[in-house]
Amino acid sequence: MLSNKQINSRMEHFSEEYVELLAHKYKEGTLSETERKDFLKWYGQLADDTEVEGKEQEEVGKRILGSVEEALYNQGYRVERKPKINYIRVGAVAASLFLILGLGYLFYRSSYQVLPTQNNVYLQNPEANAGSSKAFLTLSNGQKIDLTKTSPNQLSQLTGMSVGKTNEETLIYNAQNKPGISGSNKMNVLSIPAAGEYEVVLSDGTHVWMNAASSLSYPEQFDRKERVVSLHGEAYFEVAHDANRPFKVVTAKQVVQVLGTHFNVNAYDDDAQTVTTLVEGIVRVSSATKQAVIKPGQQARSAGKNDLEVASANIRSALAWKNGMIEFQDTSLPQLMHQIARWYDIKVEFEGPQRKDLFTGGISRHSKLSALLNILRANDIQFSMREEGKQKILIVH
Repeated sequence: MLSNKQINSRMEHFSEEYVELLAHKYKEGTLSETERKDFLKWYGQLADDTEVEGKEQEEVGKRILGSVEEALYNQGYRVERKPKINYIRVGAVAASLFLILGLGYLFYRSSYQVLPTQNNVYLQNPEANAGSSKAFLTLSNGQKIDLTKTSPNQLSQLTGMSVGKTNEETLIYNAQNKPGISGSNKMNVLSIPAAGEYEVVLSDGTHVWMNAASSLSYPEQFDRKERVVSLHGEAYFEVAHDANRPFKVVTAKQVVQVLGTHFNVNAYDDDAQTVTTLVEGIVRVSSATKQAVIKPGQQARSAGKNDLEVASANIRSALAWKNGMIEFQDTSLPQLMHQIARWYDIKVEFEGPQRKDLFTGGISRHSKLSALLNILRANDIQFSMREEGKQKILIVH
């Protein structure tokens, strides 16, 4: 058994990565006895070498830790708390544990209230299932193919190209000819419906992960000079390096040019801004009148065709959808409802005055709609739902 002195020594060297590793192992049931003690006592044994500044931030930390404690207690674990805790230091770490442990969390700026929800507790009504892998491929001749109902052999026969699927989630173009030799500049369009997601590997080897309610237009075979695609909605790109052929992503408000890099583009028509977030490499982003080069950890935002500003990015939040999460940071209720509408394939209507709060939180994308609404409902946001044919309409009161 570890002594308190030994535990204290270990806690002083805890990193966020180690705590998250313990959370993953806890969820999988593979914690050793020593790791279990670390995990359950980590927050109560943290060194408190500096005074906590900011009562609001301190309150956030207290509430998050209380929610973690409640979640662990409900699953049969006894937790201990040391009276002296640096709540600001542990608050950010603890918040990420909600996502790992399968819990949702939320706080909003006006009152900093943090609320946990278990995924197995649902509202009776309204309800909707989470999205899944689904997509439609439109060929240059106008033929539309439902990829979820088409086998790899059928796909090759229908397209007349070397196109395949490795599984039900990925479309692959196999480049058999050198760029520009085949003379094929026929355009294809991959469309992802609401409540869908899909991956495509283009003929140059570039991987594109597409979010719900998005579409990507691209040639069957890129030419010798450049590689150009057009995006509506959101996608994450891992561009195959080719120094002789720049890769361009064209949206309504931005043009993103790279040689080979990893980045996310959010360009939904119903969002206020188009946002390009860079993970790796360097990209040049242009609007109608401005351009900027951004570096990893930055994003370029355009509210209009002539606007462009560069700011620091929260990479985890920007890529949450690709990593299986619904996550939002300082997000208004209408913006949050846009995300919900796309992923759960529902329509959202507001009744009465809209709240001005900015919300921060998250939950697994595999959760049912009610699991997410439970978090918001606990903040005095009420919902109802009606159906018009096959369309579900969520009313926010």
